[in-house]
Amino acid sequence: MTEKQKRDNAVIGAGSIVTKDIPADCVAVGNPCKVVKRVR
Repeated sequence: MTEKQKRDNAVIGAGSIVTKDIPADCVAVGNPCKVVKRVR
C-alpha cells in the first residue's frame, strides 16, 4: 500500500477514503475522496 499525502490546511470529511494526494487549501470528501472546494 502506498502512502498518500495530505497537505497544509486540507480538510478531509469524516469516513472519506483517500486514494490520491490531497492538495493544500481544499475541502475533500467522499468514497473515493474528491476535492469539492478550494479554501481562500
